[in-house]
Amino acid sequence: MKSWKSIKAELSVGKLVGVLIFVVIAMALLPTIISSTNEGVANATDSGYDSSATLMALVPLFYVIAILVAVIVWVVHETRGMGGG
Repeated sequence: MKSWKSIKAELSVGKLVGVLIFVVIAMALLPTIISSTNEGVANATDSGYDSSATLMALVPLFYVIAILVAVIVWVVHETRGMGGG
């Protein structure tokens, strides 16, 4: 029979692997998002919608920020309560 600490460690490792897979897939999709956004910016600029093009150019930045925030929130959630004995 496994102890509570070993079960908790296995769950944490499983969750860590899940988060790493999430980050790898999200980063693999980043070039696609960048190329699609660049095409949209070019189309918006040609059509005379400069404000839309400016906002569209920021989509990859917001995508990366969202990934970072998701990982930080996960880390804070998983490590909450670990400091106290």
